[in-house]
Amino acid sequence: PEFSADYAVTVVVAAEGYPKSPVKGQPIQIFGDDNWRTVNRVTPFYAGVARSTAGELIVNGGRVLCLTALGETKHWAHDKATKAAHGFTWPGAQMRNDIGREYVL
Repeated sequence: PEFSADYAVTVVVAAEGYPKSPVKGQPIQIFGDDNWRTVNRVTPFYAGVARSTAGELIVNGGRVLCLTALGETKHWAHDKATKAAHGFTWPGAQMRNDIGREYVL
């Protein structure tokens, strides 16, 4: 395995109603040319997702996706992950900047 001296920060995007009653079934839209792909060193991790019968990516749980970015500083990594997260949307999507924030920033 390769190790990096860079910081890794993950931003969670959750469903409406998370954490108590996440709303499921909304189609997930990816803006532009897969906006997160244009942000250097960002990896999306899909969690609460599924495919509709039409093949669309849809919300299927609370923590829908996580975007992990690497950066030379923790603030830079956080900014990159946040920028990438803005490339995904669905009704009620909420960026959870509070998850882990107290330990990192």
